[in-house]
Amino acid sequence: MRDVTSVTGEQGVYWDELATRHWGRRPGRFTVPAPLSAARAHELVVKATEPFRAGTVYGALPKVRLHTSRGWLGAPGRLLPGAGDTSAERYLARAERELALPGLLLSVHRPLHLDYALWAAVRDALAGLWRTVGWPCLPVEAELTEARGFTWDRGMGVPSEHAVLLWVLEGNLEVTLWPGAEGEPIELAASAGELLYWPDGYRSQERHAERCVTLRVHVPRAPRLATAAGGGARPHRCRRPWPGDPGVRSAAPGRRNPLPEVPRRHALAEHRTAWPRWRYRGHGHAPGRLSAGRLGAGRLSAVRPQ
Repeated sequence: MRDVTSVTGEQGVYWDELATRHWGRRPGRFTVPAPLSAARAHELVVKATEPFRAGTVYGALPKVRLHTSRGWLGAPGRLLPGAGDTSAERYLARAERELALPGLLLSVHRPLHLDYALWAAVRDALAGLWRTVGWPCLPVEAELTEARGFTWDRGMGVPSEHAVLLWVLEGNLEVTLWPGAEGEPIELAASAGELLYWPDGYRSQERHAERCVTLRVHVPRAPRLATAAGGGARPHRCRRPWPGDPGVRSAAPGRRNPLPEVPRRHALAEHRTAWPRWRYRGHGHAPGRLSAGRLGAGRLSAVRPQ
């Protein structure tokens, strides 16, 4: 698929410095190939925002928010990108002109639900990191942003409970981090083609340049269920896998997914599909179609939703 960079295991060398010297310790800036281009990201943003152009959509995924210097808009309507906005630059210029306010940021949370190819590209790009630091045991969430001259104070209130991997796909980004109540601030800056990382426990402020497109990955903190790292490590999951989670590992073609080593008895796990719905019965063997995050071997049967 065009404009999608596939990062294979051989390219895992890009993650070496981050994984061995920075992961869980301190922030840093790195050169890691992004799993998609700014143009491909904008196409996905336009697709994600299309239902929201007609009005407010509650409880929907992806979640779309348009932030301005006076707060976020609940029903931005045609201020969201449409088919005529062929690039992030054209959209941001038009939206700022119609808003008559300086600075805006469009956030699309969990956009990978809409495009399997991009979901797989992000998953494969992160695989080299997970092999070293361990596979996440909680869902990993992605977020796309397009911004123009905007300072985002979202992370200043309380220390983050997520580690952050932030690719700059286009433009420039500056971040100020505070490591606790009395720590000295840390300044980071990145341009297109670079990645920023900071562990959980930091407060943050972001300054997006005139045309800035980013892909952000949130890795939740889970101190009680650390994952096993190293060659051949298998993912440990502490809850039902989310189909849009880039942290879920798939088995090789023709092979069953490996079972995680999380002992649970009489657990209930659902593999969410449009139809049928599968429920865990606790006996027998689960078919290979279930994701790598299942809680244990069991018999699955199709039942009608209640």
